[in-house]
Amino acid sequence: MKATLAGAGIITSMTSTPQLDMIPTSVISRVLQFTGERERPGTAFVIGTGADQRLITARHLCNDEHEEVVYLRHPWTNKGFAYQTTLIRVGRDVASKADFAVFRMQNPIHVGDDIPLVTGGMFIPQTAFVIGYPHGWGTQGKGDLQTLPLVKSCVIAGRATIEDIDLFYVDTIVNRGFSGGPLMFIDKRTGEAKFAGVVVKNMTTPIREPTSNEPNPPEAPAGIGVVIAELTFRAALQTGTG
Repeated sequence: MKATLAGAGIITSMTSTPQLDMIPTSVISRVLQFTGERERPGTAFVIGTGADQRLITARHLCNDEHEEVVYLRHPWTNKGFAYQTTLIRVGRDVASKADFAVFRMQNPIHVGDDIPLVTGGMFIPQTAFVIGYPHGWGTQGKGDLQTLPLVKSCVIAGRATIEDIDLFYVDTIVNRGFSGGPLMFIDKRTGEAKFAGVVVKNMTTPIREPTSNEPNPPEAPAGIGVVIAELTFRAALQTGTG
């Protein structure tokens, strides 16, 4: 296998064919359904443990205030039913134009092993995964089989920095409800599962060329998802207050 290292430990090329990886249960256990005061359906994920536990989601789902009353749904908490809790926003002065929000968990949830939030060891291109709760789907299925959140495989297809916001582009459609969920990959050198960023939206493209009669034609999803890389909001995780 041949690879070329780029900045931040990200590998920009590789000659072998990416293989589908197994997702550890500890990853799934850290992904929650999220509904904030704006009542927009979404996803969130948690890192850390105990008093250091932080919840990460997309900013457009939130009220953008210091404190927010939210509903969370987690397969292994409250028997999978939604419950209300208050979250404290932290790091609001970090990359203030970027579509992410970080909260301190007032009541940490019980999850598995911690998953590092770091892009070091990532390949471009590389198989990765977006994890989320599609809008309109609950966590209660028939029998004992738990099928949510959903895991979608993708390829990390590109990277860009726009207005000091570090982005990844992934070749998958971000279903409604997936905003705020994690991008996750397996470090090929160590076999370790890692979170790399927060999913925020789909890229869109005009369905036809602009004309003088229609300068702004309707747009449709381009099949490319946009992810804010952890490098953009890492500093927010270190702060204790907003």
